[in-house]
Amino acid sequence: MREQTFKKGTVIKAFRESGMWPPNFSIIEKKIAVYAPPRPSTPLPHIHASHQLIDWNHRFQNILSSPSAHKWEESYSLVQAQLIESSLLLSELKQITTQVSEQKKRRLRSRKSIQKGGVYSVSKAHSAIADKERREQKKSAEKEARVFKRLQV
Repeated sequence: MREQTFKKGTVIKAFRESGMWPPNFSIIEKKIAVYAPPRPSTPLPHIHASHQLIDWNHRFQNILSSPSAHKWEESYSLVQAQLIESSLLLSELKQITTQVSEQKKRRLRSRKSIQKGGVYSVSKAHSAIADKERREQKKSAEKEARVFKRLQV
């Protein structure tokens, strides 16, 4: 069986068709595309996806014929609605997160002591509380900026 299969012509033909010899990158590229697993793409933020969708819509309006254009318009409006919904959900999530953190702060504020022992005036206590709140607001604003930047990238 091997003598009938592994003839010089069969081996040369197999190497030529695979693109290995003589080297032919276009054949190799086609074989890789067939056998290689698809690469996962990084999801885009909804803002970038919306801009790309609008760009594709402008390109397709002049190219597509009547039945295809109708299907494209339906798909376009559905995807646009999904993008708008994701934007609304993201802003709603941000509001809920802010409300929860405010509630946590209120709970902590009601139980914490300003000073242990010694004399402490009311004005000093108010200024200390205000300073601490400013630091916490600054810290939370920086955290939100980092999260928002991560979502946009």
